[in-house]
Amino acid sequence: MRHNTALTQSAGYRPRTCGQETQPNNRLRELAYLNKGIRLTLVDERETLEEGGFRKGEYFSEGGLKEFVTFIDGTREKLIPYPVYAESDKHGIPVEIAFQYNTGYSENLHSYVNNINTIEGGTHVAGFRRALTRTLKAYAERMKLLEKVKIEISGDDFREGLTGVISVKVQEPQFEGQTKTKLGNLREGAYHFVIHDWGTIVTGK
Repeated sequence: MRHNTALTQSAGYRPRTCGQETQPNNRLRELAYLNKGIRLTLVDERETLEEGGFRKGEYFSEGGLKEFVTFIDGTREKLIPYPVYAESDKHGIPVEIAFQYNTGYSENLHSYVNNINTIEGGTHVAGFRRALTRTLKAYAERMKLLEKVKIEISGDDFREGLTGVISVKVQEPQFEGQTKTKLGNLREGAYHFVIHDWGTIVTGK
């Protein structure tokens, strides 16, 4: 490739990119975010540079999913300064989540299983959504934030303006759907624990 993207850590979780966006660039950048601390290098050996050597692109992310969420959210107006991050390996399933809220109304949720983009979602996405709804609703009720609300608050309400990334590592994933990009065999409990633990930290209870 003649143009490569260099992904580096900078202040405030703001990744920097330069050069032309191509499919290999996007995928390696994605992998760098999903595997924090691992440096990926792409070398184009099709053409030798005038000064010798080959054109090279380097991909590295120290912040991982937190930086990924910031990158996805782009210039949207944020409601919290930095993404929320939580991880767990209960049930023997490594789980990572990062999310933040903006002033928009749509949900922008990206999910991955073993670094594979599960664009059709699956049990890991369903588990995250249910756990997030339970945790935030319980917190709102405990803090008496819903006393004057005359309508029933649903999970969709808690996900308005949500930008998030879900990443799980599963030993023997079972994919469903026409394109085999929907996870079908992850226990919902894995997400219940990681969200519950995050909620405990936030609320102190």
